[in-house]
Amino acid sequence: MSLDQQAAPLRDEIRRVVLARQDEARRKAEEEARKLHLDPVPLPLGRVGEAYKAKLPIAGGTPPTRAVVAGATKLPDGISLAADGTLSGTPRAAGTTKLEVELSDAAGAKVNAATELRILPRPEITTASLPEAILGQTYRAQLAAVGFTGPLRWQIATLPAGLGGSADGVISGTPTATGTFTVNAQVSDGTVSANRLIDLLVSDSRCPPPPSRPPTSIV
Repeated sequence: MSLDQQAAPLRDEIRRVVLARQDEARRKAEEEARKLHLDPVPLPLGRVGEAYKAKLPIAGGTPPTRAVVAGATKLPDGISLAADGTLSGTPRAAGTTKLEVELSDAAGAKVNAATELRILPRPEITTASLPEAILGQTYRAQLAAVGFTGPLRWQIATLPAGLGGSADGVISGTPTATGTFTVNAQVSDGTVSANRLIDLLVSDSRCPPPPSRPPTSIV
């Protein structure tokens, strides 16, 4: 008998054991999937001031299923949870809330589960003022915004001569004119957008300060 023939029973036994373990793992996975639980699917993002509606990803169990807030969980201000697992309302504050819920079904099963609900702020440009620029000197300033989800693309207009704006929200260059200029900034992530007018002062550092006047004496 060759070595290969001698090893055949061992290979068959190993294959049998591997298949048996795979079948057991598959059976356990199917049993777990049939149990009442929340699928690991993130909830849609909400935004302050905008109507929100989404259903908890309840899976398994015996319909109908119910969901209630569990523990010390506080829903975001303006959001409520219906018995069927629907979250709805108009959020009034931004932030990320960890939601702990108790799920139950018609067969009497109960389980606690958790997910997160993220509420974004209103989309806006948060840069309210720009650093002063000096005539003839290199200048650079970065604009900022909140309430967006994708990559930002900026459009910056009405800049002083010598300055330019980039798509990533940077104002840079060397100003060639003095004065106060109202910069028109717009930003978008392809879904929502915001705009803001921001003043930019360009001064001439070479100008001497105005002479001080002696105090006026009262006779």
